[in-house]
Amino acid sequence: MLLRRRKKLRNMPRKKWFLLLKKKQRSIKPLLQKTFFFIFLLLPIAGFIFIFKSNLFTIKQIDCQRDNFPCRQEIMVFLQDLRGKNIFLADTKLVEKKIIDYFVEIEDVKIEKRLLNKLIVRIVSRQPFAALTQQEKVWFLVDREFFVYKK
Repeated sequence: MLLRRRKKLRNMPRKKWFLLLKKKQRSIKPLLQKTFFFIFLLLPIAGFIFIFKSNLFTIKQIDCQRDNFPCRQEIMVFLQDLRGKNIFLADTKLVEKKIIDYFVEIEDVKIEKRLLNKLIVRIVSRQPFAALTQQEKVWFLVDREFFVYKK
């Protein structure tokens, strides 16, 4: 069969043979372009799916410090909700808000995401600025923002 093609090409005029080769190249080129387009389109999508579905980026370690000391167990209960979630999809702002709302003596909470699977939580407590009293038996602590936070 190959010999027949060669004989046909030899017997053909040169111009027709050149056009025949050009047509074959034209039919392959768009197919290759479409194939590369789909490969380069699907490759990043597959990468994102791998990142979000793999266990590589699940939160496994939570390092919590409150005023440069380890956190108490009551605070760690709020942070355990984040353990096992994807580090990119974890809603850390919601957890920060919950901790600040629940513990009055906490001024600020910052949660940093460290790749691959670690969270660093830094908690700043309110510092007393003054003590107030209405009666001599009951004293209240006030911080710099005049927030009464402790009896």
